[in-house]
Amino acid sequence: QGLVNQVAELRNKGYEVIEAENGIDGVTAATTFHPDLILMDIQLPGIDGYEVLRRLRVGLGIVIAVLMPAPPVLRAA
Repeated sequence: QGLVNQVAELRNKGYEVIEAENGIDGVTAATTFHPDLILMDIQLPGIDGYEVLRRLRVGLGIVIAVLMPAPPVLRAA
């Protein structure tokens, strides 16, 4: 939900946003469009976010912000 909200906010501020449905499509989009920033989740279908990072780390010079799910909050009963 957090990433969806951030994407909507970026669009509302006039930024061009390119989305990918899975890790493979994300790598393809990044190498095709050369974005200034990548926001992504670690839990992706196909290849996970760690593998996407490995593939993009070499030579692209892109800032990548990885969004990880927050750990569950434990509350005393």
